[in-house]
Amino acid sequence: MELSTHAKGVITELAVQQAFLSHGFGVSVPVLPTSRYDMIADIEGHLFKVQIKTSRPVKDSDAFKFSLTSTRTHRWGVTDVKYDKSEVDMFATWYDGNVYVVPQYLVEGHTECILRNSSANDQTKEAKIGRASCRERV
Repeated sequence: MELSTHAKGVITELAVQQAFLSHGFGVSVPVLPTSRYDMIADIEGHLFKVQIKTSRPVKDSDAFKFSLTSTRTHRWGVTDVKYDKSEVDMFATWYDGNVYVVPQYLVEGHTECILRNSSANDQTKEAKIGRASCRERV
């Protein structure tokens, strides 16, 4: 049975939260689902608003991607809304068993982030948080 989009999102959120907690960072979750961020990360006493996004593979590539927008449905249709620096400090995703974090300022103004999956020889394999690179979609 194929998981729903909502179920995939919840699984991604839980995986990211678990990764932050296992690195010794505090995690707080908003009470209302209307927040523009999914969690607050307390990293060495500094608070960061984190938007967690579900990734999907890029066809015929070792890369994966995630959206940098939220979708709002209203009576006139559907609108994709970008996140700005006042709403989100970083994006986080979980892909192929690893968590990746991308600071918002690296992708500001873009609608999608594409990341390359690390090779087995990558020396940073155990420390994905804060060590991902992001490319603009061409």
